[in-house]
Amino acid sequence: MPDRYNQVRKSLSGAKVSYGCGGIKLFSAAEVEDGQIGYSVSRDGSSLCSDENGAWQPNWVVIGYETACGDPLFVDTDAATLPVFTATHGQGAWEPIQIAASVETFGKCIDEFSRISSGRGNLASRMRSQSAQR
Repeated sequence: MPDRYNQVRKSLSGAKVSYGCGGIKLFSAAEVEDGQIGYSVSRDGSSLCSDENGAWQPNWVVIGYETACGDPLFVDTDAATLPVFTATHGQGAWEPIQIAASVETFGKCIDEFSRISSGRGNLASRMRSQSAQR
């Protein structure tokens, strides 16, 4: 993983942001390698990458996922700014959608999501917490 990404990841306040019905889970440095399974590598370690259109590209590194549907969040390590993308899984072809122009911008967005989602976590957790307070 590029040092720039690791620096931004270390600066983030949390690994998971929950906003009710969904959220974002970012991998720790220790989780990144296993996070590639099913995307760039299979469980047996063979490559799933190809330069073909719609295939997982060798320069994409999964950094986490969207928690409602499990769609991956990944950086393009060939681009100088390390832009961040997502793509819907299970569609037969990967069609990346850029969600941040750089890893630094992505980090600022995650910090802001964390701030505004405070207290808006998983509904079941909130209900249990409210029930326990009664």
